[in-house]
Amino acid sequence: MNWIELFVKLRIMPLRYRRSIHSVSIWSCLQLDARLAKSVPRLAKSGSELKDILVSLVKKPNGKDYTGKLYKSVSKTGENSYGAKPDIISEYSIEEAWGRYDLKGESAMYYSETFDGNQAEMSHYGNWADYSTYEFSNVTIQNVLDLTDFEVRKQLSVVLDYLTRTSPEKITTYEFTNVLGTWARNNGYKGLIVPGARGSKDYKNVIIFSQDVINQVFNGQVPAKLK
Repeated sequence: MNWIELFVKLRIMPLRYRRSIHSVSIWSCLQLDARLAKSVPRLAKSGSELKDILVSLVKKPNGKDYTGKLYKSVSKTGENSYGAKPDIISEYSIEEAWGRYDLKGESAMYYSETFDGNQAEMSHYGNWADYSTYEFSNVTIQNVLDLTDFEVRKQLSVVLDYLTRTSPEKITTYEFTNVLGTWARNNGYKGLIVPGARGSKDYKNVIIFSQDVINQVFNGQVPAKLK
């Protein structure tokens, strides 16, 4: 189901049912993105079209500072067998991993803004009990691109569905987000704030693009191990 079909389904659904499926925030985003589709002269319809739009962008969105906590889960197997850590981007992840906002060869570390969001995200990839979870407090990251902000999405000519879609094929799921991730790196942003794409999707993730920025942000902080 695309974002237009979902909007229509929610639009005709009785209000009490919309609320019962915790759709208050989702409903608001869909309403905003429906307005966006009408107001933006050229809404990207494909990843290649998005590239063209971004190249011709006259004014790029302002970055913002993220301040708060960050949560990261690491597989216990990765910790015990390969020394995986919640604040180290591994060479394997750079060279071999292909994520929603990073292509092979691009570094990225994914965090969640809340513990519950982190659980929703990681439960998609395996048994929650198989992960250790860490909390970093009093975190400040400067100059991140906030893709949860409607005005930012409007400037970039993308709608929420482009960022949270899921399908069996990564090339379809990540069609727009890979373009946005590469563009953000090349335009000096230090990371991204993005909408969650798993489970209820009512959470945010924070992505840091480089190990240098991670080192600067955490500055030797030892995270609290929550489980």
